[in-house]
Amino acid sequence: MMPDKQQSVTVHYGNQRIRIPVDLNETLERFIEDLIEKADIKEKKIKLFYAGKRLKGRSTSLAKFGLKNNSKVLCIKPHKKQLPEDEKEEKGVQVEEQNPAFSRISDEIQAIDQYVSKDLTPIFHTYVHESSDDKQKKYKQKLMANELLLQQLLKVDGVDVMGSEKLREKRKTLVAKIQKMLDDIDETSKKLSI
Repeated sequence: MMPDKQQSVTVHYGNQRIRIPVDLNETLERFIEDLIEKADIKEKKIKLFYAGKRLKGRSTSLAKFGLKNNSKVLCIKPHKKQLPEDEKEEKGVQVEEQNPAFSRISDEIQAIDQYVSKDLTPIFHTYVHESSDDKQKKYKQKLMANELLLQQLLKVDGVDVMGSEKLREKRKTLVAKIQKMLDDIDETSKKLSI
């Protein structure tokens, strides 16, 4: 009687294809030990999948999982322990804030905000809150306030926040502030019929 020819299973691990000689009657435990040794896998807690199902039950024979000669098995490393969502966000924000690009973008939004507050708010207030009988003068104030605020609105709207939630929130707040000022100018214009 001829001896059984050697059987093997191909394991896909990352970008490696590892051919492992097997006895299909051996246990999953033994197979994992051979795989870890042969593939020099550092993790002891690997997950194996065959035909879309995870192989569980380390004392079960490979044949019971339906493995045959030349079967293909997928091996994956376990995921690193996930941080709780709030810790992850906090850590992400800390890393984000240390990024020079974050600081530069944050400063850019801050500079626009300061310009609007210091330089444009007085012009806005003059038009909206101070009364005048000179319609021509009021019209010029309206045009100037409107134009300058629109420029800043376009400027802040064009700031690329690079996917940062914190920067997006800062930008959104400033856009809302400028938009409110523009709305107030429109309201005043309607009242004054300008």
